[in-house]
Amino acid sequence: MVATIILRALQLIFSGVVLGLSVYLAHNYGYGHAVAQLRYGAFCGALGLLVSFVGIAAAFLDVLQGMVMSVVDALAALLLLAGGIPPDFPTRVVLPSVDEGLAIPEAPGVTMPHGAS
Repeated sequence: MVATIILRALQLIFSGVVLGLSVYLAHNYGYGHAVAQLRYGAFCGALGLLVSFVGIAAAFLDVLQGMVMSVVDALAALLLLAGGIPPDFPTRVVLPSVDEGLAIPEAPGVTMPHGAS
């Protein structure tokens, strides 16, 4: 129980930092600087605060332990993980087509042996 409270207190501190930084950046950056991402960061910070408060309460209340806390933690894990994925993460890999081939460009001043192309 002591470890749970300590870890939830750390979650509370880090979530407060995320919330504070996100709100500060969203306030000072203005329009056109990924405001939606900063707002989602603020949402993640507030969600982390809420989950940490519920987790601390669950250490003392038997009603919140078990399935309720598992669902809350799973939902928080998914939403917080989504906040950590960069928005410009490549969603597909572009490979050269068969027609283009996989030719290696020659370096200047380097000659290829006879028969190699």
